[in-house]
Amino acid sequence: MEVSAVRQFMVSADSGRSVQSAQDGEAAARDELRAAAEGFEAIFINTMLKSARTEAYSDDLTSSSAVRSAQSLFDMKISEAVSGSSNLGIADAVVRQLSPLVRYKG
Repeated sequence: MEVSAVRQFMVSADSGRSVQSAQDGEAAARDELRAAAEGFEAIFINTMLKSARTEAYSDDLTSSSAVRSAQSLFDMKISEAVSGSSNLGIADAVVRQLSPLVRYKG
């Protein structure tokens, strides 16, 4: 009887660890999904900023490749800052749509 009680305790402890491991894995998968969704939101905002800078607004001062490169880097940093701090809802929508599809495989 004592051996089976010890064996049952070991099995329940082991299954508790696997449940905790699965929960940790699912939390990590949700965090990765959130980070990817925020990255997508940053790309979307960057695309909007790039399209706002059309050739119609260019002049001799802003037509050099150095100025365009600086503007591109500036737009990228602005996109990252806006996607991380504002609530446009794009990242939330992506997370809502994809979270049922994300499963932890451990």
